[in-house]
Amino acid sequence: MTNKQNERLIEAQQALKTGETEKALHELATLNDEVDDYEVNFAYVKALFQSENYAQALEIANERRFEYQNSTTGIELLIKLELKNGNFIKSRLLVEHLPGTHGEEFLKKIQLVEQEALVSMPKTLKTRQQQFFHLGDGGLLKQQRNFNAAFQLPLNQYLQGSQFVLRDPFVKPILKSSLVQVLVKLKIADEFKILWLDNCEYSIVPAKFKTIESQPIVKQVYQVLQNEYENDDPVTYQMRVQQFNLQVTLLYPFIDKAILDPQKWVTIMGSPRQNGEPSVMQEMRNWQERLNRILGQMGI
Repeated sequence: MTNKQNERLIEAQQALKTGETEKALHELATLNDEVDDYEVNFAYVKALFQSENYAQALEIANERRFEYQNSTTGIELLIKLELKNGNFIKSRLLVEHLPGTHGEEFLKKIQLVEQEALVSMPKTLKTRQQQFFHLGDGGLLKQQRNFNAAFQLPLNQYLQGSQFVLRDPFVKPILKSSLVQVLVKLKIADEFKILWLDNCEYSIVPAKFKTIESQPIVKQVYQVLQNEYENDDPVTYQMRVQQFNLQVTLLYPFIDKAILDPQKWVTIMGSPRQNGEPSVMQEMRNWQERLNRILGQMGI
């Protein structure tokens, strides 16, 4: 940002403080188009929030969401925006990034807004919950749309729907995995049944699971991929990492049921089936072939 642009930013922020909202919005919108800068984005989003343009504010903030999630003030503003847009579950996920009592204060606010929504818009929430209950109806795009809409359910209604979704054989595996990831990040201590990729039903308590990136077996495979490919063949390395990311997303939360040996898993990713392979290789190869079929059915 140039000195002149920085001066314009300061002037816009001052205009906002003195109640010249439209002037501030115009200048900040122009600046946000001119420069790729978090401070400008944050000021613009804050101005949009103050002028009650909540949907646009969230859209602009999402352009730099990662940076917002790296600061307490950014997280706080995101929580307020998600709440104003009715995204209760996303608000709760953000609260998990806040420390102690600070997070508890925001959680109480979320609970209050959820209760208000149950009173003010019961029919809308009921329809949304029914769509979540029947997530398995329709193809991937419809399921994805209704999955995302469920983020606008209060927590209790979301958890009730989750019980149905995880046992539904027609829900796409990648969405079941995504749902488990949400429940794990929310540290939900309730017990759920999940119909997994092997067509067996398992009991899970999300709060007891690690996130995908925290799983030791996942870290080990990433290390093998790095050792094998990163320096000698960076293109293959990127391809294998992308492939593995999809694999573990589908396998979650039972990644270690399929990946029995990190080194051999990587070997299988880049080699055809061989006669006389050890049973552990055959088992993991069967899993990779199953995952490829699932991804192919989804057009991935």
